[in-house]
Amino acid sequence: KDDEDWLEKYPSSPEGFQLWCADMDKLHTKEDQNSRFFDEKLLDMLEGVPCHAEFYEYAQWHRLALDTTRDLRLPTLVIHYEDYGTDHGGTVAKILDFLEVLPVNELRPFITGKSYDDYFSHEQRVKAMKLIKELVNPDTWALIERYDVN
Repeated sequence: KDDEDWLEKYPSSPEGFQLWCADMDKLHTKEDQNSRFFDEKLLDMLEGVPCHAEFYEYAQWHRLALDTTRDLRLPTLVIHYEDYGTDHGGTVAKILDFLEVLPVNELRPFITGKSYDDYFSHEQRVKAMKLIKELVNPDTWALIERYDVN
């Protein structure tokens, strides 16, 4: 019943997604304004970015993951989602080689074409990428900038 109510309020569509983001943004507004991590410039950058808390977390996760693996001198392998679509077998082989393991089963097909382009306007994408760029360091941006719409 709760799932049905939630889906009625936030249908699985671009419009439902935008409604959910608007509600989540309202929920975080007070928290953002009181945060010692958010100055006026950053608060201004949050405006017009739907689900801005998710983009903040995305940027922080990538920055901290990169910082941690560098600081601890951990071996890393960077794989992008698109790599599975352009060279599925090669990408999986790279991962297996990096992990130094052999395949145990036949490779399952990768279904490409999942796109959520209509869930954000171009302006929202531009603002989100500017926010992310502001939050990360140059090394992290180098891994993410391929998604920049500018």
